Amino acid sequence: MTSDLGADYGEHRRADAQTSCDSAGSSDTGHHGTDPLLITGNKIRDAALGEPRIRAGEIIGWRIWRLCNGLLQSVIVPYIWHPGVFDRSSSKRVGYYNYNPGYHAFRHQDQAERDASLHAHRSPVVTGSVAMWGEVIEHQHGWRSEYAAVRSLIKITGDIRFRSTHWLLIELREKYG
Repeated sequence: MTSDLGADYGEHRRADAQTSCDSAGSSDTGHHGTDPLLITGNKIRDAALGEPRIRAGEIIGWRIWRLCNGLLQSVIVPYIWHPGVFDRSSSKRVGYYNYNPGYHAFRHQDQAERDASLHAHRSPVVTGSVAMWGEVIEHQHGWRSEYAAVRSLIKITGDIRFRSTHWLLIELREKYG
């Protein structure tokens, strides 16, 4: 299965304030609507570093997840997104190669929604946005990052009653903050 993320067109770079997107998920690099994230968060270490503190920007991307026992699961790989946990994407050994899958996201919401309709035939699919930071690789249709966190959950697609969809979406939003 090929991915619209365009892995062959990747460009390696760090996320910084110049690559931030606005709160609507736009890829307009001229608008800096997101606040930068503090990297260390450790007050003692931050004081030792002195001013200014090291900061990195975030990129807002769009993605989809499957519902798996009330949690979000990546559609392509068997990875569960646990609420409040910000795991670093790590390298895995596949044959002779080290492979770092990273956290993938589309540049635009409509790309994620089109992808959701392709995957919703098996189980319900949730569409939402993620904040991405750390080592970021830009692809033709989106990004792959070292870190990612669920930012918003906007829609559930699939064979589920409307009333159930509404309550399930509220429950997921509360669970993932």
